[in-house]
Amino acid sequence: MRYIDAFCHFSPKRYFDALVESPSGQKDIGKRVRGIPALYDLDLRLKVVDQFPDYTQVLSLGLPMVDRLWGPDQTPEMSKLANDGLAEVCAKHPDRFVGYTAVVPMNNPEAAAKEAERALKNGAHGVQLGTNVNGNGTAATVSTTRSIVSAAISMS
Repeated sequence: MRYIDAFCHFSPKRYFDALVESPSGQKDIGKRVRGIPALYDLDLRLKVVDQFPDYTQVLSLGLPMVDRLWGPDQTPEMSKLANDGLAEVCAKHPDRFVGYTAVVPMNNPEAAAKEAERALKNGAHGVQLGTNVNGNGTAATVSTTRSIVSAAISMS
């Protein structure tokens, strides 16, 4: 029997490097993630996965979401960096990582819809939607979510 772990946090190297260099990465979250190497060290993650027979993972970016780390001018590029990195890891190791969920810049609605469409076309199996964008709850993200869902539906 094959086991698929469907919600495994991982930060690709280039994204992780940007995260720890961000203002938030210089504080608590940076200390926290650096203390858990399996969140960003691919060789270590591969060793963890290889400990279990017939085990694979679907990768997702861990918290905090990109909109907690950068403003709307930077989040589109940071989302792309993260998604391309996750796609690359999955492409290089498809026997261990069967897919990934994309992250989108929820603080930039137009860019979020575009990145969702781009990432899904590039092989993402889903899209993570943050429901708290810089202190604004779900009601503030409804229009962004609608745009992303519309983009995904238009692809099907």
